[in-house]
Amino acid sequence: MTQRWLVRITILILSLTFVEFVYAAETTLAHEETEVDQEVTRVEKIQAKEEAWDQQLKKTYNLTDEQLKTLHNSGLSSPQLAMVAQLAKSSNKPLEDVLKMRTEQKMGWGEIAKSLGVHPSEIGHAVRDLKHALRDQRKNERKAVREERKNIAKAEKEERKEQRGNGKGPHNK
Repeated sequence: MTQRWLVRITILILSLTFVEFVYAAETTLAHEETEVDQEVTRVEKIQAKEEAWDQQLKKTYNLTDEQLKTLHNSGLSSPQLAMVAQLAKSSNKPLEDVLKMRTEQKMGWGEIAKSLGVHPSEIGHAVRDLKHALRDQRKNERKAVREERKNIAKAEKEERKEQRGNGKGPHNK
């Protein structure tokens, strides 16, 4: 009789240990999935910012897709791409020539600006202006979303008011 109880207790302990192990594994998996989801969201935000930067760069400097691709292939950061585009625009030099001065000839930004006859302050202004344009664009997009939500809420309120007025509301059956 005691042997049966000993077997039952052993089975119970093993079962509880297994349940605890499964719970711990599920918790770890859920935590890892959350971390993966957060990383995906972070990467998507970065990509969205880069795409917005690219669109603003194309718009501001009238760049073609090919020119934008050339800029990206140079390995320069987004603000540096704006600097190249501004220097090319201000000096009326081909974008590729300005890019070569930076990437192949390893010239500094001030040196490039002076050799092109452009005041070095224009470099910083290019980056600042693009950042401000992007900020304003995001601000306008948020404003449009808020306005749309407000219009939807107003329409829903009017609809409820109309239903109450026609006796079709939930309290007027």
